[in-house]
Amino acid sequence: MDGTERASIWLAKLISYIFSAPLFALYSVVLIALQGGDVFHPLHACTAILICFVYLTVLPLLPIIVGSIFGRVDLFVSEREKRARFFLLALLSYTLGILTSQLLRCRGLLIIHASYFIVTLAMMLTTLRTKASVHVAGVMGPATYTVYLLGPSSIWLYLISIPVAWARIKLGAHTITEVALGGGIAVAATILTCYAINHV
Repeated sequence: MDGTERASIWLAKLISYIFSAPLFALYSVVLIALQGGDVFHPLHACTAILICFVYLTVLPLLPIIVGSIFGRVDLFVSEREKRARFFLLALLSYTLGILTSQLLRCRGLLIIHASYFIVTLAMMLTTLRTKASVHVAGVMGPATYTVYLLGPSSIWLYLISIPVAWARIKLGAHTITEVALGGGIAVAATILTCYAINHV
């Protein structure tokens, strides 16, 4: 392996870490808090960020980190057979986020947590047959609800899926079909969730 190849693999790993689904959740919420005006009404933006940090980042990521420390799984949960339990734990966390959003009567938080729940459920069911890219889904889903909440000015977020897809393919984690499937599922599920909440 020459220096260029080593550098491209290092870059692919870096992109995969920086844009992992739990971290991208936090980025999207901070962006919404900074630009969204009253999206998180009646909550203060910092309170909304803290709630999302707990339910979308810390709790879903913690079991993976613990599993990685004990050598049971890698940080990307590359083995399809091991993904189900982590999906279930994430779904539990998102459910708590939905309940908290309802309790606080915050529609913006509800849309975000419900979107994560539906996308994750769809990805878990997909995992029974194939290995759709969670990384790409983790960008495309939040990009979709951010555009929904902030408007077309946030459409540039979709571009982040390009280097993420490249990184996952470069590392041999996914095929082109799998990254496309992950992105497609996330966009469709998020649009349906936003539409359902808006019409309930």
